[in-house]
Amino acid sequence: MSQLTLYRRSLAELPELALPAGYELRGYQPGDEVSAAECLSAAFGESWTREKVLAELAENDSTWRMFVIISDQQVVATATARSTEIPGQGYVHWVAAHPDHAGKRLGYWVTLAVLRECAANGATWAILTTDDPRLPAIQTYLNLNFEPVILDNTHSQRWAQVLTQLGKESMITSLLAAGLFTLTEGKPVPIWPVNLPLDSKGVARKDLGAETVKHDPREGQEPVDITGNVSNPTLTLYKPAANVDTGAAVMVCPGGGYYILASNLEGTEICQWLNRIGVTAVLLKYRVPSADTDRYGPPLQDAQRGLGLIRSQAETLGIDPKRIGVIGFSAGGHLSANLGAHSARSYAKVDAADDASCRPDFTMLIYPAYLNDVVPAKDNPPTFILQTADDPIPVENTLGYAAALAREKVITETHIYPVGGHGYGLRPSAIPVSHWPELAAGWMKANGWLKN
Repeated sequence: MSQLTLYRRSLAELPELALPAGYELRGYQPGDEVSAAECLSAAFGESWTREKVLAELAENDSTWRMFVIISDQQVVATATARSTEIPGQGYVHWVAAHPDHAGKRLGYWVTLAVLRECAANGATWAILTTDDPRLPAIQTYLNLNFEPVILDNTHSQRWAQVLTQLGKESMITSLLAAGLFTLTEGKPVPIWPVNLPLDSKGVARKDLGAETVKHDPREGQEPVDITGNVSNPTLTLYKPAANVDTGAAVMVCPGGGYYILASNLEGTEICQWLNRIGVTAVLLKYRVPSADTDRYGPPLQDAQRGLGLIRSQAETLGIDPKRIGVIGFSAGGHLSANLGAHSARSYAKVDAADDASCRPDFTMLIYPAYLNDVVPAKDNPPTFILQTADDPIPVENTLGYAAALAREKVITETHIYPVGGHGYGLRPSAIPVSHWPELAAGWMKANGWLKN
C-alpha cells in the first residue's frame, strides 16, 4: 500500500505531554545514529544500521530529532521530526507503537512529542506520512487533528477504504483545497507538498543545504541579488493595482545558468514592471543548481507545476485562465521555451492543480540561453524573443530557434539589437535595447493579452 499523507493546519495550542506511569520519553538527534538505529530496529522489527540512518536522515536533514517511549528498557513507540526548507512546515514520519501496549495511547503521545518539537523549531503546520493501514494508527492521527489528503487518484482509492471504516471518508481532502498552495500577495508559497519529484532519470534530489543570498555589486546600479542552493521551489504573487488590472498573468523565470537565480534583476524588478502595465506577476523560484545527471529536468517540473497552480487558481486570483504567459531571462528563457515545448507533465500527478494545463498562452524570451537544446512543439505558444548580436550567448541559437518556430507556423516576433551584451534586465541605460519592455508590452497588447 502506498503512503498516506496527513496535514495538520496549525501547531498552535498543542496539548501537554502526559505519559502513563512507567513510561519514559527519550530524544535522539544528529550524532545519535547508533542509538536511533537500535530504536528503529526494535520498533519496526527489521534491521537498521547507523549507515542506513545516515542515508535516510542525516545526509538529507541535519536537524532531525527522534523521540522514543521506553518501558522496562524496551522501545515501545517511536516517531521522527524533520524540518524542511518549506516555510513553516514540520515533517513527521516513522511513527510506530507496540501493539501490546494498545491501551496506553503511546502512538498519540510520541507523535505529540514530535509535533511539539516541530513547533519549538518554528513550524506552524505539519505533514505526516505513514504506510501503516491499521485503524488504531490512523485514528491516532485523526485524534491529533490531522486531515487525510489526496496525492493522486490511486492513492485515494487505496486509503479510502481505511478511512471509510473509521467513518471519516468525508475528511478526505486535497492539499490544494486545504490551502497549502494558495497564492497570497507577496508571500512565497511552496509548490510541492513534501518530497520533491524524481528527475527525468529517476534520481531523487538531495538537500543542497541552506539556501543562500548574495549581493553582487553593479557599478552605478543596485546590487544584483544572487539566490543559490534552492532545494524547495516557491511561487510569489504580485498583483497590479485594481484600476489598471487587465486580467492577464505572467510567470517570471529568472536566469543564472541553472546554477543560481538573479532574483531581483530578473525576478522582482520584472514583476514590478508587469504590475505597472496591469499584469499579475508570479515569481517562480525554481531548483538550482541543477544536478549534473539532469540539468533541465527538475526546473521544468517546477515550471510545469507552477503554471498549473496559477491556472487552477485563476478565478480566485481574478485572472483569465486563457491569458497566462511566461517570461524568462537567460537560463530562465530556456526554461520558458522548454515549458512551451512540453505541455505534457514530466512528473506524476500531485493533486487537482495538475488537471489544469501547464502550457503557457504566450512566451517571452529575453536574452535566452541554450535555445539550441529546445525543439518547438506543434502547439508551441506565440513567442516574443529579444537578444543582442554581441551577447556572449551565440545569437545564432536564437535565430535558429526563431526559424524552427516559423516552420511550425508559431506566431513569433524576434528583435536582434547590435549591442547590449547579456544580463541587463530592464534597468534603464543609454543603449537602445533597454527599451525592450515597451516592445514586449506592445506585443502583448497587439495579440489581445492585455485587454481589460
